[in-house]
Amino acid sequence: MYKKLDNDAWEEYLNKFNSVKDTITVKDFS
Repeated sequence: MYKKLDNDAWEEYLNKFNSVKDTITVKDFS
């Protein structure tokens, strides 16, 4: 199930993570 992500997949993952992070503030977790 785990396999090494290639650069494109990793970059896409980071982009998704960053877009989600931008919509969620730290206050939502406290």
